[in-house]
Amino acid sequence: MKRVLVGVVAIAATSGALAIAAPNKPKAPPGPDAAGPQTTLQAVARIARVRVDVSPNGAAVLHELVFAKDALKVAAAGDPTIYVAFTAQQRPLAIEATRHALDSTGAVVEAGAAKVEVIDVFVRPKSAALVLGPAAQAGHVLRLPRDGAPFGLRLRSAIEIQPMEQPTRSISLLARLGVRGMGAMPLDAIEVATILGGTLRGARATFCGAGADPRPLTVSFPGYPSSPADSGTISPTAALRTPDDDLCLDILL
Repeated sequence: MKRVLVGVVAIAATSGALAIAAPNKPKAPPGPDAAGPQTTLQAVARIARVRVDVSPNGAAVLHELVFAKDALKVAAAGDPTIYVAFTAQQRPLAIEATRHALDSTGAVVEAGAAKVEVIDVFVRPKSAALVLGPAAQAGHVLRLPRDGAPFGLRLRSAIEIQPMEQPTRSISLLARLGVRGMGAMPLDAIEVATILGGTLRGARATFCGAGADPRPLTVSFPGYPSSPADSGTISPTAALRTPDDDLCLDILL
């Protein structure tokens, strides 16, 4: 005769085996859903500027992207999603994204910026349009409002940096550019500044990657006098470009 014992744990004898009913565990709340309608990038975005703000122990890397009218094509109902790989050489400590209107000259408007949802992912969803960096790298999905108007997008990532090399007190950084397999992303300007009361002695910027133009690029330093025109650098817009370019910076503090 089979018997069932009822106590703290219920045990039932079935076919000579004991089955133990474990207590139900609460389910973790689901994470943000990175899925969206199939989104296609119709035209490569332009990078109005890359700005790096450095301190002795960290840096903030800003990409300011400008998208043309109807740059994103969405195949079905819902908001478009885009994908950006980690914008610097490592996983960021934090990232934020804001969407901006453009003025009549195509410049980003500061007022009225809207915060954009950012979802961290290990693999790019097939439905998200690749906008920045390699598709095979972990990164972020951004969910944008469905609007065909031209717009600006600011991505700001905070990263750790290696201790400064002594006695040169220099750091090296990489900022992602380009869309692998598509045309090179135009880059208008490079800015370097310091935060937390740091000092800045200079910086050298070049495109890096297979086949990249090795010539040094013009860098501006907000809050410091402008570099002379004959400084031996060229504008980022004048350099030869490849789709696999990244931006490498050596900064002297």
